[in-house]
Amino acid sequence: MLFESFDLISALATLAACLVSMALLVAVSQQLWQLRWTATRDKNCKLPMPKGSMGFPFIGETCHWLLQGSGFHASRRQKYGNVFKTHLLGRPLIRVTGAENVRKVLMGEHTLVTVDWPQSTSTLLGPNSLANSIGDIHRKRRKVFAKVFSHEALESYLPKIQQVIQESLRVWSSNPEPINVYR
Repeated sequence: MLFESFDLISALATLAACLVSMALLVAVSQQLWQLRWTATRDKNCKLPMPKGSMGFPFIGETCHWLLQGSGFHASRRQKYGNVFKTHLLGRPLIRVTGAENVRKVLMGEHTLVTVDWPQSTSTLLGPNSLANSIGDIHRKRRKVFAKVFSHEALESYLPKIQQVIQESLRVWSSNPEPINVYR
């Protein structure tokens, strides 16, 4: 009888130790996760980080976002305001809503904020693309593209486009095989 109660107490003590260990592990990993984001922020930026949560280590708040759907952003906006930080799909982000806040971000591009494309997108666009350039290089490229896609430039392309279409139609019509046409 004495050994049976000892086994029960031993099992309960082991369970309690496991639960306490798990709680400590979660608490320590949560603190290290927060420390990581505090330590890796841009030291040149004097602006404070917005309120918000980076969630659990590695998964962030992705589970909350998946479960709550569009209610996730509404709940965070209610809790933290129109500008808040979070961590979704493996990426830290700052969510900005409200016309005045969005205007500040757009007007402060490359001074207040910078563009950070995913690596796959940067690779696809190329290092010399407009999206991957900043500062004076971006401004110069944007001026070139503005000229290329201006109303006058687009009108000047019409004769060449019409010539290519007419030539393609001539080639197609000389072919005895049927032509598949889709809407």
